[in-house]
Amino acid sequence: MRQVAVRNQEVQMHHRAEHAKLRAFQKDKLVLAPHQARQEELFQFQTTAWGNREEPFSPNSAIMDFKLNSAVGCIYISPVIFSITAIVTGFEIRSNTNPSAVEFGDSLEVNCTTTCTDPIINMEYKPGTQHHRTTGSNWFRDYFPSVRAWDFAAACIVLCKSESSQLKEEKMVATVYNREISITSPPEVLEANRTYSLECIGPRVYPNNKLILTWLRGSEIVQSNSTGEQGYPDEDKRLRNVFSFTASVSDDGQVYTCLAEVDSGSSNRKIIANSSVTLQTHSIVTEFEIRINTNPSAVEFGDSLEVNCTTTCTDPIINVEYKPGTQHHRTTGSNWFRDYFPSVRAWDFAAACIVLCKSESSQLKEEKMVVTVYNREINITSPPEVLEANRTYSLECIGPRVYPNNKLILTWLRGSEIVQSNSTGEQGYPDEDKRLRNVFSFTASVSDDGQVYTCLAEVDSGSSNRKIIANSSVTLQTHYKPGDTTISVNNKTVSGFPVNVSKGDEVTLICNSNGNPTPTLKWEDPSNGSNVEIAPPGIVRISHATSEHQGIYKCTATNPYGIDEKEVDIRVTDKPGDTTISVNNKTVSGFPVNVSKGDEVTLICNSNGNPTPTLKWEDPSNGSNVEIAPPGILCIFHATSEHQGIYKCTATNPYGIDEKEVDIRVTVLGRAGAIPSYDTTRKNACYGASAKIGIAFNMCRAESHVLDKEMAKWKVKDLGKIQKIFPSVFQKWKVKTGKK
Repeated sequence: MRQVAVRNQEVQMHHRAEHAKLRAFQKDKLVLAPHQARQEELFQFQTTAWGNREEPFSPNSAIMDFKLNSAVGCIYISPVIFSITAIVTGFEIRSNTNPSAVEFGDSLEVNCTTTCTDPIINMEYKPGTQHHRTTGSNWFRDYFPSVRAWDFAAACIVLCKSESSQLKEEKMVATVYNREISITSPPEVLEANRTYSLECIGPRVYPNNKLILTWLRGSEIVQSNSTGEQGYPDEDKRLRNVFSFTASVSDDGQVYTCLAEVDSGSSNRKIIANSSVTLQTHSIVTEFEIRINTNPSAVEFGDSLEVNCTTTCTDPIINVEYKPGTQHHRTTGSNWFRDYFPSVRAWDFAAACIVLCKSESSQLKEEKMVVTVYNREINITSPPEVLEANRTYSLECIGPRVYPNNKLILTWLRGSEIVQSNSTGEQGYPDEDKRLRNVFSFTASVSDDGQVYTCLAEVDSGSSNRKIIANSSVTLQTHYKPGDTTISVNNKTVSGFPVNVSKGDEVTLICNSNGNPTPTLKWEDPSNGSNVEIAPPGIVRISHATSEHQGIYKCTATNPYGIDEKEVDIRVTDKPGDTTISVNNKTVSGFPVNVSKGDEVTLICNSNGNPTPTLKWEDPSNGSNVEIAPPGILCIFHATSEHQGIYKCTATNPYGIDEKEVDIRVTVLGRAGAIPSYDTTRKNACYGASAKIGIAFNMCRAESHVLDKEMAKWKVKDLGKIQKIFPSVFQKWKVKTGKK
């Protein structure tokens, strides 16, 4: 535990350092997604078939040196139909090693791949490990010429830029082993009917719980063991398998093998070592033996049966006895009998083989057996036709008639997976039709829709073998509310919003949702259907995107069991266009534009575009007595000749640029004493306040002698107008001239 804690601390330190490296690849500040919960298991192997050997691949199965034959008969199960829907919610990481387990000192290849299309990948190992690296757009391959550490761990870290810079990590520990295996042999000669032990000490393997030691008698597995403890990499703790047995005549010349295998995942094993011993057994035969068996080992009621009786006695007198009334045909040999029954019509079919051996002082022996008899009647009490998710239901299976009763096993399978099995410990009575029942209770789920459940009936035919005699299946239909609703925009699933589309584009939004019955899909769009086609099921088509199509689109999935919703924010982008310039609130339709010397001139630039364009002015005066205020306003407080020239407004956004120009010409007053026109309603855009503008305002900025000269020529009615509009100007003139 201490070493695991230290390793976790090291991993956290590596993660912090790696985050700093990964941030350097981004222009803007990243907000990293939280780590997924780390798996506590240190081993997770994933087998993948790769069509292109240029990318990492993993072996499909462990290499086996020989094949083990089981005495178990083949089991055939009716085909099963699944209906499975998977929703991709993020990118994946796959890591594996080649080979799946490596011998200490041998070479190793570590592969890391990801489904992310634009990843930043890094592989971490224990400090000091030397490797050669090759990379691809979405994969890393590291080659280690020689593995010299027992604790060989790898961590594949991927940052996916297209998935909101989400960071994921996949860890694995490679199984490292040597091939040292030894057997503590029994005495050279064994005595029949005495107990002995065979001890096997396995190779060194880390993690320890990946090693399986198996004793084989010939090709038959007699004992297998492993440890549930992972152990420590610096500790050479060997697994032991001690097999105890009673020596018999048949053990003379028998080969016992200790087989060492490592678990390479996905129910695969890899043989790494084996060692064998051949036994020599001495015995004095003091008794003859009798063997009785039937073919088949269990018989269907009404079918034929063969009963065999053999003996080791060289001069036997043999007889086989049955229940009265059973008809059979007999064939015999010097030390065997074979009886053939064309049709078994009794549930209590018993046989007794009796042998008198003349060479063994006329010793008499008897061997009995009861034959398992069955029929194939099997019934399932079906659940309701339609199941509702998250409710509990039961499946009841009533098995065939079997005698003895305790030979029947009833098993429920979900697909090919065993979910419940039972039998009875009572033999019962042959004249009693007592059927075994298996009731399986479960909570219906989404994954049960279309799922096949099978009740399998088997009889125990001895030596850990089973014979399938009947099966029956039911396919479930499960109803559940909508869920896992997704929206794709132009065939790309939306993982966040907003989503940008260009003005004029054709845009297709598709909504999908899981549910049974199939949900009804309804769209809400901000344009209220303008140039929008909504077609079933769940499709929105915008033939020509404009600003009116911008906003939140919501898809609602509905069935009788509930509602699920999904939204997407569509932004219609457009480069700047239709740029206009107004001079003193009059839009310029041509140029040049004349203004009078001394006038205040306000130029306002407007432009369409999404995002809203940034407006920038270029003026010939280089800012002399000019104020430029956002958005797109340029004010000349007192027009002079230096303000004459081309004024250009440039509108910019990420999608383009548009420009507009106006030629300003500054003219002198046409005649003395004329009051230039003024607009008492125009807004002063530079300051955002209402002001009456005219010649008097400009004259406030003129030299005092100009003011005196012009004011002296104004008529009384004009003076009254100036006094009314600009009382401060008028007061200044009165004080200066002494007039009343």
